[in-house]
Amino acid sequence: MYSNNSGSLRDALCFLMDEEKGQRIAFVQFPQGFDNITKNDVYSGSLRVIMEVELPGTDANGGPLYIGTGCFHRRDVLCGKKYKKDYQNDWWTENDKRVKESAKVLVENCRSLASCSYEENTEWGKEVSSPWVLPFLYVIAAKYAYSIGELLWIGGTFQEWWNDQRMWLYKRTTSHLFGFTENILKLLGFAKSGFIVTSKVADEDVSLRYEKEVMEFGAPSPMFDILATLSMVNLFSFFGALKRVSMDSQHGVLDHLALQMLLCGLAVVINLPVYRGLFFRKDNGRMPSAITYQAVIIAILANIGAFLY
Repeated sequence: MYSNNSGSLRDALCFLMDEEKGQRIAFVQFPQGFDNITKNDVYSGSLRVIMEVELPGTDANGGPLYIGTGCFHRRDVLCGKKYKKDYQNDWWTENDKRVKESAKVLVENCRSLASCSYEENTEWGKEVSSPWVLPFLYVIAAKYAYSIGELLWIGGTFQEWWNDQRMWLYKRTTSHLFGFTENILKLLGFAKSGFIVTSKVADEDVSLRYEKEVMEFGAPSPMFDILATLSMVNLFSFFGALKRVSMDSQHGVLDHLALQMLLCGLAVVINLPVYRGLFFRKDNGRMPSAITYQAVIIAILANIGAFLY
């Protein structure tokens, strides 16, 4: 990390050494800047909403979030120490006590959730056509309408918002999954944390595709295995559902599959760049052939298994 503002350290010290409120400040968070971002931010890497909306908003409500970089910490607070003028307690003991109490509450909640009686006398299991689905649809629509409004308000585009939704989905099905798995293996003692330095140098063809906002799939990666497989499963499932609805239109199949088809259709639309990389692109940024064959075979087997089940 580097700072392109030579006065950032001085600005941070102005907060941390404030005579009246300095003892209440744990860290000073600076926004992160990004260069070479395309018009519609194809990889959703600029974090515009976080930097321009959420951080200033939380700053007005008691303090910004820590985003992992661009931050100056007060050394002692990294251990959980509190800063109060009249604070004389043993903060190590206090911190351990809170951790134990939180763990106890978590265990009790998990036991309740895992019990067989957790869903008794609840509205779980309603049919999709039930009026109970309307409040959920309203919440979903309001949430996405609000997120679109946020991005447009700070000068973004609808395509940029759509790219952000795509990368949100991709991160949670790939990198977040890998991170979660690695952390579990680490806790169980089967793996150790590592850091691999990757090359940041791109050739001319890659740069041209990036400027045209064409996604890059050329480098083999387990992430692409997952993305390709899930996209093909959704594609086959969507067309399979369409076939079933067209053949059994008189038996109310659409009433039972309407929401599933909607979600599956959205997944198909959001994965259009993946389909182009799998079947239509001829440049070096296309999906490797081995991944394409693997994804198609797994998707076919998954749909056959679902049909037989």
